[in-house]
Amino acid sequence: MSTDGGTLLALRRRRGPFAFEDLRRRIGADLDDGTVASLLDISRQSVYRWRHSNRQMSADVADILATRAGFHPCEVWPDWWSWIDLEELP
Repeated sequence: MSTDGGTLLALRRRRGPFAFEDLRRRIGADLDDGTVASLLDISRQSVYRWRHSNRQMSADVADILATRAGFHPCEVWPDWWSWIDLEELP
């Protein structure tokens, strides 16, 4: 079940410095959009949009998608911690 219309849509509005293409390469750049969408529990159309835009993901969205792919965000974006405001963490 895709959560595109819920949490991710709301989080997507605050853009950050994290490129979807970095996550896609980490997952496997040779995978088709449908397979990537299935792994991330998002729509194929969302994968297409992320790939063909210059938009960056917020830390919240990057964290969710990296986790869904089985990675810690710092495995995908090595400078992850330099962009996170540690005072916002619970």
